[in-house]
Amino acid sequence: KQAGTVTLVMIGAAASVMGKLPIYTDFALPALLELAAANVAGDAGDAKASATASTAKELRSTLLAALKSSNEKREIAEYKNELVTALQELGATEDVESWR
Repeated sequence: KQAGTVTLVMIGAAASVMGKLPIYTDFALPALLELAAANVAGDAGDAKASATASTAKELRSTLLAALKSSNEKREIAEYKNELVTALQELGATEDVESWR
């Protein structure tokens, strides 16, 4: 449970850093994309299901916000394809389609 809480805090911190200091986007965004891939690939047993769902929800929210800002932030624009793929894998296809 504690690892899930730490993960959520780290996702929020990465989003905050990207918003306030765009120069760190090349560090924070790939880490979030890797976390998203691991979250999708991970085997969510009953004990992990709640933490995995919370992490996926936070990742969807954070990555969708990054995708929506990609038109005005060139640091994020280069990650558009990866963001779309990660969001689709996290089950946010409708959100991606409505953004397009």
